[in-house]
Amino acid sequence: MRTVFLAFRGLLGLLAVAAHLIFMNNTKNSLRRPMPSQLVYNYAESVYGLVQGKFEDSYGPVTEMLDDISKIARPHKESLLHDVIRCVGGLYNENAVYDYAHHWVDEARDMLRAADMPIPRWLTVNAMEKSDPDHRSALAKRVDKAFELAIVPAVFFMLFSDKTFLRDFQDRVAERVRELRRSEHPAALVRDGVVRRCVLPTWLIRAIFYRDRGLCQKCFKNVSGLDDPSAVRHVDHIVPLALSGSNDPTNFQLLCGRCNVTKGARRSDAMPTFTPYW
Repeated sequence: MRTVFLAFRGLLGLLAVAAHLIFMNNTKNSLRRPMPSQLVYNYAESVYGLVQGKFEDSYGPVTEMLDDISKIARPHKESLLHDVIRCVGGLYNENAVYDYAHHWVDEARDMLRAADMPIPRWLTVNAMEKSDPDHRSALAKRVDKAFELAIVPAVFFMLFSDKTFLRDFQDRVAERVRELRRSEHPAALVRDGVVRRCVLPTWLIRAIFYRDRGLCQKCFKNVSGLDDPSAVRHVDHIVPLALSGSNDPTNFQLLCGRCNVTKGARRSDAMPTFTPYW
């Protein structure tokens, strides 16, 4: 009887392990998303150019897209960069749909496909050339939804990995922060143009650690704790709060204790690096 009980308990244990593995596999698969490279690169280039001041005639100054003070003051999963991507994409998509949709059919189909949305039969060059208002209106709604589902997170993923872009972006955010007055935003600012320090949420700390692969972004020391359990790591502001930096998720990087102390209240000058495949 005891043997049967132990066997039964062992079987339950195996089933529990199998269920956990299936759940983890399904979770990982559900997190993986297709990335239509050409579209993503095009939108990322527009956002990057805007941050550098190249496309302000078309989109307006990027600082005008940074109106959400709560996102400047505290980390949100829908970050300031998400807002800018949406503004740039929204204006671009609107012009494409209503001004030259017949030249944009392939891109629209790719966007719908990436978002796993059905492609209407009428989405053809011929139909778009006829300038059917109903079709253009329907296409605008579908493209907006597809852009939100497939393009916004993919563009964010690409730009969030580029430290040079993040530093340039936060320099523009700092321009906006310097305009803020404590008398108008006492909960967000310690003084004019300086944001209060806040406790970082666990999801952000994990994301920064994952993005930076457990390496100090200045000296590239392994601070994951796998090689040295006593390794000290800091989630550091790329543009310090004292220099009108923000608490937006795009303003953080992983540093070791030594580099964080050495950097002090200075703007990060770390450059992106890569390891050649051969």
